[in-house]
Amino acid sequence: MPEPVDPLALARNIADRLCAEAIRSAGRATWLGDEKENVTGEWEVVHRSVDGDLYGGTAGIGLFLGRIFTATGEERYRTTALEAFAHAVEWCRRTRPSGSLYVGSAGLAAALAEAAGPLGSGALAEEARRITLDAIEHPPAESDFLGGRAGSIVALLHIARTLHIDPAFEAAQAHGAALSGDAITELYPGACWASDTGSDEPPLCGLAHGASGIALALAELAHVCGDERSAELARAAAEYERAWFRRETGNWPDLREYTRTKKARGEAPAFPNFWCHGAVGIGLVRLRQYALTGETIYAVEAETALLSAEKYLALCAEGGVHADLSLCHGLAGLVELFLAGAHVLEQPELHEQAMACVQLAALLGREGAGPWPCGVPEGGENPSLMLGLAGIGMMFLRASDPMVAPIGLPYTANILTSRVIVRLRQGETPIDVQARVQELLQLVPGSRVERISGSGRILLRLAASTPIETAIEALSAHEGVEYAEPDVIDRASSP
Repeated sequence: MPEPVDPLALARNIADRLCAEAIRSAGRATWLGDEKENVTGEWEVVHRSVDGDLYGGTAGIGLFLGRIFTATGEERYRTTALEAFAHAVEWCRRTRPSGSLYVGSAGLAAALAEAAGPLGSGALAEEARRITLDAIEHPPAESDFLGGRAGSIVALLHIARTLHIDPAFEAAQAHGAALSGDAITELYPGACWASDTGSDEPPLCGLAHGASGIALALAELAHVCGDERSAELARAAAEYERAWFRRETGNWPDLREYTRTKKARGEAPAFPNFWCHGAVGIGLVRLRQYALTGETIYAVEAETALLSAEKYLALCAEGGVHADLSLCHGLAGLVELFLAGAHVLEQPELHEQAMACVQLAALLGREGAGPWPCGVPEGGENPSLMLGLAGIGMMFLRASDPMVAPIGLPYTANILTSRVIVRLRQGETPIDVQARVQELLQLVPGSRVERISGSGRILLRLAASTPIETAIEALSAHEGVEYAEPDVIDRASSP
């Protein structure tokens, strides 16, 4: 029986690698890695510097480094995160991408909005506001979650909540209306959206480019603004995928390149267990739909996806398939599904499955002693969030701390935020601690208490939108507070 791994130590191993391998210039940092590119009509592995987006670039790397700084307080992680974001901002200024989530400006703005408070950088918040307005002015033409309007909705709703930018909320609603107008509701059961990968294949299932990603965005929009049309289309998108579900595989198909000719020949599509296509991504969306609506059908379908993922994990453990560790189509995606299932369905045994997956990932990566198996077919290591090291590090970080926000469905839940340790001033007479705590919570709206020690120390978790300096200044000014300071190691339980 192998010794249990330390997920946080593995996350730090990867963060240290990223800090050491960063290529720095003028306050910015980028990285080199293997990627697949279309070279003269053929897809080939190339070794090049990354772009600035969330999927494969420095925005995603900065997001991971910012979160692990919040968890550990290591200053080099903060410094390198800021340099990664600086590169991403410059990339956005230079290339003017569309306002999409994973490959455009909305995802970058959402990452900056998240990181501004924990990294203590008001400049990041200002860049997030500026880039948000640019994202609104350059909406994506596609419909999907990865590079289209669906992903933009999720990013813009997060930005509207975090930075209180009203135009972001209005733009999210406009994207919802566009998706509603583009929905195909007559040729197939339920609702679906035309694929941008080819006209000779049916509309896609799945999270990255298919009906599930759009269902997620519309369900989030319906939850925020009470739009019944969005809620109806989210249900209809799940119905479309339900029609493609195959009981014999316990999974949904990847319909890319599943042409009419292939179907006429009786060929079957693939049924992967990936975040991008298949059970993992669809299961994550069904869990979120169940959490938002309470409709039992979504819980049933999520459990089906979880069962498919469990079988796939067993196959990986037996060496039956070659598995990488990436979030897009590797073991990190499975960890996201198991952790989400454990939380939403209140099934602790799914957390054990997540940890078994983490254990296997550590074994395949030889706990950092060798190259980490990344998600570039026929390629080597890649530094990115969705295909490489940053996403693998995020998997280990998520396994180490349940407060770290999900990355499989980004910006659909609370974000890991900064903590502040507060020492109450002791007088000659005993104080009413609970009353004092309520006074402090009013000073820092959106914060919550994680722990109170017997000696009068309080551990506060801040809201994502609250800069830590602002919170400390407000708390320190209270006459009943002896001191307030950033908390890295949880000392609130100390005597």
